[in-house]
Amino acid sequence: MSARHLDELARRAVACKRWRWMPGMLTADGVRVIGLYATGKMAGYTPNSNRFYFVDGSIPDLTDPATLGCLLALVREAWGQGVYLLPDGGWYVKGARLQDGSTIGLGICATSEAEALVAALEAAQ
Repeated sequence: MSARHLDELARRAVACKRWRWMPGMLTADGVRVIGLYATGKMAGYTPNSNRFYFVDGSIPDLTDPATLGCLLALVREAWGQGVYLLPDGGWYVKGARLQDGSTIGLGICATSEAEALVAALEAAQ
């Protein structure tokens, strides 16, 4: 996946109604989020400098495993804990068990895990 496509995908994620930064996520600028303030600002650090930053206007690094895990958590918050992905020649978001106990087939298919998760978050609007 090209860097341009990843940036576009990250911007789509941040634009989602249910998006929020979570501690552990990595920004595309290499800052690891460690805290969130009531004002909406994020605090983070870079491992190379051990300096703290106040992050504003960043996009996530969707190649980072911790960021992908947090994105999955956001999708599960939106659709319920029963959301599952299958890597089978592509990434499928197969279904979800909603809070009322019913199930829904999301039927989302994408070429990457990040793309499938962003599409599932977008569908939760």
